[in-house]
Amino acid sequence: MKLTLVLLLFLLFSSGSMKLMDSDIDIFDEESVQAALRRMTTALAGLEQKVSILEKENEDKGAKLETMKTWEKQQNDEISLLSEKMKEQELMLVQVKAQKTNLTALIKKLQQQIKGKKVAFSASLLAQGFGTIGPFNTFTDLVFRHVITNIGDAYNPQTGVFTAPLKGAYHFELHASNKDGSGPAAMLVKNGFKVISVWGQKASFISVSNGATLLLKARDTVYVRLYEEYSIFDNEDHLSTFSGHLLFPM
Repeated sequence: MKLTLVLLLFLLFSSGSMKLMDSDIDIFDEESVQAALRRMTTALAGLEQKVSILEKENEDKGAKLETMKTWEKQQNDEISLLSEKMKEQELMLVQVKAQKTNLTALIKKLQQQIKGKKVAFSASLLAQGFGTIGPFNTFTDLVFRHVITNIGDAYNPQTGVFTAPLKGAYHFELHASNKDGSGPAAMLVKNGFKVISVWGQKASFISVSNGATLLLKARDTVYVRLYEEYSIFDNEDHLSTFSGHLLFPM
């Protein structure tokens, strides 16, 4: 580039000088020609210096441009990276929202299950007043009609049967009283089979108790059966009771 400019300037000056020399060759002497050459040389040196400065400026601007291009590429790369991260975050947000929805539903379900696992009941023999049931000449299932507590509605006061709503460990208690001179005698029955019993000696008034913890499956049944030839008494004080509750599910 530098050589091209010098040649161009030289040709321009040469062309002008030749025209001048052709038209006025008789006017200029050698001294005048030398003076003109010196001026042209000086001008040429100035132009060369200016060309050098311009080239340096162009190089600096080129370097700056390359730097800016590099910076722009880095910015574009960062923008692309941020865009990808935003897409990942959006996908993650959708997944988290779905997990939140599922977890909320699960919590509600567990709360309902926990609520359903609260099982406890207690009932006394007579619905009202006082009286004696028995004796009978055969085993007789008892119905404890006065419901004191029946959380979970697992005890049926119409049949006297407790039905396990879920598998778990349950604790039951049986309290029996009598006052007619014959001791009370009853048994706790699971699915038709005796588990424990209460017996009382003959006396003017007697009260006996027993209890047991049973492992029950869902829909297993527990109830109380009166022994043959024995009776059981109850009154407003609820002396004879059948109770049970869930210790923990399994």
